[in-house]
Amino acid sequence: MEQTFFRQRETRSRSFISGKGCLTDTTDLLGQEGIYDCSQLLDELQIEHEGPTYAATHARAIADLVLSAVLKDRKPDHLELDDWMPHDEDKQQVYRLLDKAVSRLDLKHQVDVNAWIVKQKQKGDSQL
Repeated sequence: MEQTFFRQRETRSRSFISGKGCLTDTTDLLGQEGIYDCSQLLDELQIEHEGPTYAATHARAIADLVLSAVLKDRKPDHLELDDWMPHDEDKQQVYRLLDKAVSRLDLKHQVDVNAWIVKQKQKGDSQL
C-alpha cells in the first residue's frame, strides 16, 4: 500500500510537515509540548520510516497552523476550531498552547492570534 505522503501530487498541504528545518516551525514558541514519538505506532502499522518519527497532537497541529498563518502575516480565518475540536475540553488545549505562544510574539501577531481565539469562542457560544 502506498502511503499518502509518498503519493505524487501537484500540490501538498502547506504544513504537512512541521518542525526544525521545515517551512512551519513553532518550536521556539511552543517547545516540544504536544509532540510525541510515533515510531512504535508506525512500526506496528508496518509503515516505513527513517529513525525516530514525531507527530503532533491535534491541539498542537491546530496551534501550529494558526501560528504559521499569523507569522506569515495572514489571517487564520480558514481554520474553524469546531471542525476539528467539537468538545470544550479539547478546545481549551488549543487555547492554552496559543496563550503560551502569544507572549513570545510581537504585538501585531499577538492581536491576530487573540482575535482568532475570540472569534472561535464567539462561534462556540452562538451554537449553544
